[in-house]
Amino acid sequence: MTAAAALAGVLALVAGFSDGVAYLRWHEFAANQTGNTVLLGLAAYRHDWPTALRVFGSIVSLLLGAGVAAALRTRFPPLVPLLLEAALLAGASFAERHSFQLDLVAFAMGVQNQALTTFAGLRLNTSFITGNYAQLGSTFADLVFGQPGTQRGRRIAILVTLVFAYAVGGASAAFSNERLPHGLLVIAVIVVALACVVHRARVGVQPASQA
Repeated sequence: MTAAAALAGVLALVAGFSDGVAYLRWHEFAANQTGNTVLLGLAAYRHDWPTALRVFGSIVSLLLGAGVAAALRTRFPPLVPLLLEAALLAGASFAERHSFQLDLVAFAMGVQNQALTTFAGLRLNTSFITGNYAQLGSTFADLVFGQPGTQRGRRIAILVTLVFAYAVGGASAAFSNERLPHGLLVIAVIVVALACVVHRARVGVQPASQA
């Protein structure tokens, strides 16, 4: 596995863990806004306005996080938005009794989604994987039908890594929910370590603005 694939995998694990925590605690998502949009529609139909408001807040928080990260990346290296993400996750760890925990985690996922998107020349999503599944299917089709391309094997390897890491993150959230009250704090430390690695090495990773 290349360094870029490993870094993308760690970010996917962080997102899977964050979504797992959000779902187990609030029965909603932090990164998967496709699911939240469906939940918003269901809540509105049922006139469940408290749930609708909470889900809407999560969607808006992710949008704001993505906007802030997009602004930061024009002036600062990826280290800065990644450290912001870590701070948000650490804060969310101590807000488990309050619904704004979901907003903090969603904001953090919006930041992650824009902090880094290109790994070893491949544009990928690390905070949600629906698009990655679509890319994986397309790449398999190219491989089977012999479409031209020199990166199919590497793309498949990285996409499979992301899918697996996201699932591992979800499983880790379930473990944390039972045995580790402040699992998000551990995840925040992992993001800080990853930010330092990216800042020092910059191996095969570029900020989204360079994609």
